[in-house]
Amino acid sequence: MILYIVVFAIIIALLVNWMIHAYRKSWSKRIDLNIEFGKDTLFEGENGELIQTVVNRKFLPLWWADLRFCVPKFLKFDAGVSIGYDYYRKDTISVLSYEMVKKSLPFTAVKRGYYTIKKAELLSSDMLLQYMFIKEYPFFTELYVFPEIKSIRKFKVDFRKIVGEIITKRHIIEDPFEFRNIRNYYPFDSLKTVNWNASAKTGEIMVNHYNYTSSQEIIILLNLDGYNIWDKQEIREDLIRIAAYFTRSLIINGIPVGLVSNGCDSVTGEEIFAPCKNGSNQELQIFKLFARITADSITRPFTQVIDDKIINHNNSHYILISYYAGEDLQAKVHEVVAGGYSLQWLLIKDRVDNIAIKKQKNMIICEVEY
Repeated sequence: MILYIVVFAIIIALLVNWMIHAYRKSWSKRIDLNIEFGKDTLFEGENGELIQTVVNRKFLPLWWADLRFCVPKFLKFDAGVSIGYDYYRKDTISVLSYEMVKKSLPFTAVKRGYYTIKKAELLSSDMLLQYMFIKEYPFFTELYVFPEIKSIRKFKVDFRKIVGEIITKRHIIEDPFEFRNIRNYYPFDSLKTVNWNASAKTGEIMVNHYNYTSSQEIIILLNLDGYNIWDKQEIREDLIRIAAYFTRSLIINGIPVGLVSNGCDSVTGEEIFAPCKNGSNQELQIFKLFARITADSITRPFTQVIDDKIINHNNSHYILISYYAGEDLQAKVHEVVAGGYSLQWLLIKDRVDNIAIKKQKNMIICEVEY
């Protein structure tokens, strides 16, 4: 009798050992895992969902496993979880033979940004918890969180009136067939407008100045320059929100819009730029750039951007959005306007800042307390 018990125990032990070995060898085979955002675009404050799908394409069940992946910061899944840093989320799952388990995880997009999830892990063990198994699943899903444009109401500025005036004036540009006079040369002038005879007589470079005609091309100049490292981050976020408002409002009215900024693209590492185009696709592309801007990282001072991007482009109306108004930028804007360019400056100012600003006639100052 004892011999039978010993033999039976040995058989059970061998069977269990075989099952553990078989499970360790095959637990993750033909297991598909995918995680994707329900929508790939949201606005700040909107709710979205993350869909995780696990498919078992074999007879052997996946008794249990921990599904782990890194949650991007500022995507708030649980009320009790702090935001502002990346953290690992863990869900315990069980998938039976030839079963698909799909789960929707609701979240709130707390802050503008570009977020990706590139991999997840399944962590499991044998039935006796003797061995731990882990497998990594690479994939790619992305989410663009656009700036929330409704929040600009706090500035108590009638931005709709500004847009209306732009549409009404239809964005004056120089007409090459309507000669007006001759004036001094500015760095933004094209060499094609140089009047060589007048230049020879005066000893200075002179250019032909023409009358104006209408155009519908707008270029938004988004300046993320600051005064020092202690500048409030929320001011830069408001600059982006205002730029997004103008982009949407103008494109809705059928006006081609372009974007120039010294903000850094978090994906490419390059300077933010979008040529003038019209239509819903242009709006989407510019809003994606807004999502990818690294607000606290600029490529170069904006005066250099103006020299580079405005030169030889005097057929556009420019909207400069900035909270920096240093003497260098004020001088550059004065130079641009004096050169015959159509430019409107929307200056955001923290009411508590004691920074002296000499208001120009083309400047609108929006004060708000942060």
